[in-house]
Amino acid sequence: MQLTLTDGIAFVSFLAFVVGVSLYASRREKDTKDYFLAGRHLTWWLIGFSLIASNISTEHFVGMAGAGFGEAGLAIASYEWIAAITLVVMALWLLPLFLRLGIYTMPEFLEHRYGRPARTLMAVYMMIAYIGVAIAAVLYSGALGLKTVFGLDLTTGIWLIGLLAGAYTIYGGLKAVVWSDLIQGSALLLGGLFVAILALNAVGGLESFLSQNGDKLHTILPADHPDIPWTAMLFGIWIPNFFYWGFNQFITQRTLGSKIHYCVSRHHGVPALRRSDYERRSGLCSPDPEPPSGGISRHYVRRPVRRCYEQSRFHAQLRRHNFHYGYLRPAH
Repeated sequence: MQLTLTDGIAFVSFLAFVVGVSLYASRREKDTKDYFLAGRHLTWWLIGFSLIASNISTEHFVGMAGAGFGEAGLAIASYEWIAAITLVVMALWLLPLFLRLGIYTMPEFLEHRYGRPARTLMAVYMMIAYIGVAIAAVLYSGALGLKTVFGLDLTTGIWLIGLLAGAYTIYGGLKAVVWSDLIQGSALLLGGLFVAILALNAVGGLESFLSQNGDKLHTILPADHPDIPWTAMLFGIWIPNFFYWGFNQFITQRTLGSKIHYCVSRHHGVPALRRSDYERRSGLCSPDPEPPSGGISRHYVRRPVRRCYEQSRFHAQLRRHNFHYGYLRPAH
């Protein structure tokens, strides 16, 4: 198949559209919270698309597709299926803690628990791992795809991808990244579906594909399998999976920028962290209040809540009762 001028124009136009939308979306950044966490105003659907697009990169379209064609077969998808469980655990238990602490990075979380040396150690280690392993693999596999499709030199492709992605990321911050993820993630999903349909038609349909590749469609492989034994999937995959989705900076940073509401509560004699039931029912919320002057003490906490129940008579009575007896004080 020979690429035409129209193909090149479409490719360049798509890149220009992605960069333009990303820079436009990030044009009103004012401080570090806007730059690193998109002002903590990211909605759930934008975060979801960004997580998918960040996870589905060139190492998936090139590396995992190659592994699926090779010895691993469909079992290579177990990494993604197990991630569904990890994401639920992350959303229910880990993310509320991260949001309550108001952290910007995962090394900062270690500093809260173990001190600055732990933060520095993780930051240095992760920088080496990202640059030497993750980014290197993504740049190489992406350039390999450009070389295969357009015949572009491998080194030139690496520089092109690195400079283009780095430019709008450095300029626009997290908001530029998530909006580019939204566009590219949609293109990846739709393009992957389109390619799958074309591929099935090329091999004679789904029934023909299943009959010719039945040996590669097993999700559970023998314990002595050289690539993905079932023992590794059952006992070993959870550790890297929890790290990747729960403590991996370029994944969790999207969730740290989520749009949340806070309740500022006070309870005499009891730390406010234990007043979650009153906070959840009261609905005394404001969009994003600053903590009380002097910082957050043991009596105050900024707690994310799911929704406000201001229309409920029961919760209105509960609010008045709690406020009268000093359990809660409304956020200002």
